[in-house]
Order: sequence, then structure tokens, then C-alpha cells
Amino acid sequence: MRAELEAGRTAGENLLRRAQEQNDAAAETIGNRIVGTAELLRGELVAARAHLERTLAIYDRAVHRSLAFLFAQDPSVAGLSVLSWGLFALGYPEQAKARSEEALTDAKELSHRNTLGYALLYGCILSQLRQDQDEARDRANALIALAAEQDSPHFLGAGVIIRGWTLGEAGNFGAGIAQIREGLAMWQATGAGFLVPYFRSLLAEVHGRSGAVDEGLDLVTEALARVEETGERWFEAELHRMMGELMLRLPKADASTAEARFGHAAATAREQRAKLWELRAATRLARLWTEQGRRGEAHNLLTPLYSQFTEGFGTPDLQAARAILQETTASSEPKNPIPSTSS
Repeated sequence: MRAELEAGRTAGENLLRRAQEQNDAAAETIGNRIVGTAELLRGELVAARAHLERTLAIYDRAVHRSLAFLFAQDPSVAGLSVLSWGLFALGYPEQAKARSEEALTDAKELSHRNTLGYALLYGCILSQLRQDQDEARDRANALIALAAEQDSPHFLGAGVIIRGWTLGEAGNFGAGIAQIREGLAMWQATGAGFLVPYFRSLLAEVHGRSGAVDEGLDLVTEALARVEETGERWFEAELHRMMGELMLRLPKADASTAEARFGHAAATAREQRAKLWELRAATRLARLWTEQGRRGEAHNLLTPLYSQFTEGFGTPDLQAARAILQETTASSEPKNPIPSTSS
């Protein structure tokens, strides 16, 4: 929670090693969940997926149900919740949504409030990542209500932040900014350090949409500094993309600097094998190139990336990429194509 990710992973690995030595399935379930969560936050998405899926494979509801009362959350619900973020970033938005819904269903059946709060926290953030404003608002409101019942400033802060983002998306910039700031103060007052770069990016996004671009750039700069300080890199590529977006909104936009940011975002995502983040960065770069008349380059950039996806074609991200591909298709074709022949 304090964003001491290396220490957390080391503790999880020690627990996992002892669990395997003693053939303790319950401890192994917890150990895989802890290690997988730390790896995901560090941007090690493939390794995180393996550990979290191992948690789910070992977990036996009849035997391990009581673990929620020993370790604050049910390990299966926690594993599903964290895995949903990893699957989304890796380029599986439909599987991510399914895992999140499964976590929420299981948490409600378990009747363990902290587990439900955990599932709602990860669930409303996934809804924001998916850019589903209505679902994010509904889940955030549910988290806020639960937090009020159990007097949990941690859950309350996260819920207020996501609700603030939905207000900003609806054009209510002043209220959105105020709520995100209020929620972030609640979150950090508990001693929580992780997710701070992501939460600041939401505040930066709303500032940018409101026209306060310099404030947005300062927030993203602070978020990137926090990434370097803690090693919480799962959202790093998106921060660079947002920096580029904000640079293009300046009164005197520097397109070349923004282009470099989009390229850096795509390279960072590619290193982490975060196909969804890479597609977002490449789509924004392709749009910039299209506006500059570099339509063929834009098409060639997006085509191999888009072809890697096997699901999620109705999501905003893939629809945006497809729109640019359709717009630039004519520019990418040879002027005098060789007629096809048939036997």
C-alpha cells in the first residue's frame, strides 16, 4: 500500500518459497497473489499474469474461504481483480471485463465487506481504463457507499477520485477537479502510496480538458517523478502519451516534442508487452501524422499493431485505431496496382 513494491515482492516470494517447501496450498495461493500484484504494479505484466492465474488454479472455495478473514481479502477475488488490469493492458479487454465481473459476483456472494471493497476499487478503475463512464460512475458510487458504511477512508478516497473523473468527462470540470483532489488527499492521508501516479493522471486529464494545460503538464511531470521513485511502472506508458496529448493543447503546440512523447510511450509499452497501451500511443501518433499529411506512415504504423488483437473490436481504443486505418487505406495502396489473376 505504501508503494514499497520491491519489499512487497520479496516478502511474497519468501512466503511462496516456504509454502511450496511445506506443500501448503493456502499459503501458496496467498504468495502467488502477493507476488503477482507486485509484478503487475512494476509493469512486469506477463510474469504477473502467470502468478495470478496460479492463484486462481490453486484456490478451492470450500477449503480457502476463510482466508479472507486472515489476509484482509479473499485471494481469489483479489487475484481476479488484479488480473483484470493485467489482461486489459496486455490487449485482452473482453477477458479483463469478464474477470472483473467475476470478482464482483464472487465478492458479493462471500459477504466479506473488505473483499467487496477491493473488488469495487479495482473494478471502478478498470471501468475508467476502459473509458466506460457510466460503469465507472456506478461502481465508484457503490464503493463510496460501502466505504461510508464501514468508515474506510481508503476506499472512499478511490471512489471519490473515479467519480470526479466521470464528472470531468461529462464537462463538469470544476466539480470533477475538486472531487479528484479531495479523494487523492483522503487516499494519501491513509499512508497509501501506490496508484498515486495514475490518480494524478486523471486530475491532469480533467485539467487539460478544462483548458488548464500547464497545470495538467505539471501533474504528469510529478506522476512520472513518482514512477521513478517507487518503480510503479504499470501506467508509465500512458503517462508519456498523456504528456504528448497535453503538449498538443498548448497555445503554441510543439508537434515534434509531442511526437517524441508518443513514440516513447509506444516503446515503453512494447517493452512491457502492454499491447493496449502501445495501441493507444500509436493511434495518437498516427492521428498526428495523418493531420500532417503522412497518411502512409500512419497506416503502416497501425496495421501490424491492430492485427495482433483477437478481441475487443467494439471498444473505443480499437474503434479509434480502425477509423484511422480506414481513413489512410487509400494512401497506403500503390498508385498502379498489378491486376489480380485467377486460374
